[in-house]
Amino acid sequence: MTPIQVNWGSIVVDDYIKSADGTTWRICAVDLTEGDDATTGAFRARNRAGEWTTISPKPIASGVTKMVPEDDAAPYVALLRDTLGAEVLARKDNRTQTVTCEPWPASPPSKSMAPYRTHLEAVHGMYVVDVKGFAKLVEAHEAAHDSTRPTVGKFIPHIHA
Repeated sequence: MTPIQVNWGSIVVDDYIKSADGTTWRICAVDLTEGDDATTGAFRARNRAGEWTTISPKPIASGVTKMVPEDDAAPYVALLRDTLGAEVLARKDNRTQTVTCEPWPASPPSKSMAPYRTHLEAVHGMYVVDVKGFAKLVEAHEAAHDSTRPTVGKFIPHIHA
């Protein structure tokens, strides 16, 4: 894990922090009833040994060491891709929590449309088996990213880049 300096106000559930004694803690819960506009809530955290601790509310602007996991999934991704034929649908940046998917082509792909169907099914939670033609897939994808249609295809928030 890589240590970075952040403010307590940015710490959320599932983040890892390092305490003054060097112990890494996973934030498991935040009790927001104890915080106010200037402080966080109380954090409930657990370390690798299974010990629990409660961290009292902290000033939002004060610093803390956040531990960011390294990308240690590369060998497993290669195994899934090379042995089982899996395809990467998206990448997640552990620092920003941003999920990024491949851009959609402007014109119909010369190869299979299966990756675009898979994107709509797995990332947008849409049923597209019966959708015929690339133009209809694009139409469904645009509807899923349309902010005026909050109930359409918002399964995994992501960007395309």
